[in-house]
Amino acid sequence: MPFHVDVSFKAKYSPRIAAENKAMSDLHKQMIQHRDEILFGSKPYGLRVDPESVPKTAQVISSHKKLYDFVPADFRNLVTRAFIDKVEEMEPSVHQFFPVELRMKSNELSDRDYWFLNVCHRTDAIDANKSVLIQTGDAYFKHGVGLGVEPKLVFRKAEIEGKCMWIDRRFTAGFFVSDELMEFMEEEKMKELDKWEVFAE
Repeated sequence: MPFHVDVSFKAKYSPRIAAENKAMSDLHKQMIQHRDEILFGSKPYGLRVDPESVPKTAQVISSHKKLYDFVPADFRNLVTRAFIDKVEEMEPSVHQFFPVELRMKSNELSDRDYWFLNVCHRTDAIDANKSVLIQTGDAYFKHGVGLGVEPKLVFRKAEIEGKCMWIDRRFTAGFFVSDELMEFMEEEKMKELDKWEVFAE
């Protein structure tokens, strides 16, 4: 089964990161150019971006001393080399990874190398007839389906076949990974993501 993943809201996994302002402005302009892809309530993720517009530097502005394999940031999540290598093994040259010079609050360089992750599959594959979700406009939410009701997300299997990682244009947060990629993440003890098992039928 595939999984929905998002960076954990636990404080120790959620440092605050500041990236270059001009780069962020340029990226926003790029997203507006894809406005036909944007649905009410959804976000324009899953689209390729111009590498020249991606922040080259970032800094931790919270008091965190330790960073993990996934780090939330304004542009996209930051990831480490082990995750990149596995994704490239599964889907070579599909997704974008942008190196960033990451400094701690002390202004010292992070003791690990990080890249911005840009997921480049953008699907429209949620089966609304089989899923149990809240809908606002054209977008779906996991939370708020009702007291005692278990949320359920079902993808049309044929539309996600062969993908190790994707964004769905109708789901508002996080991204989705295949069971094989999730198995790797668990083996590597990448615990900084909240996961939710979803379905493909």
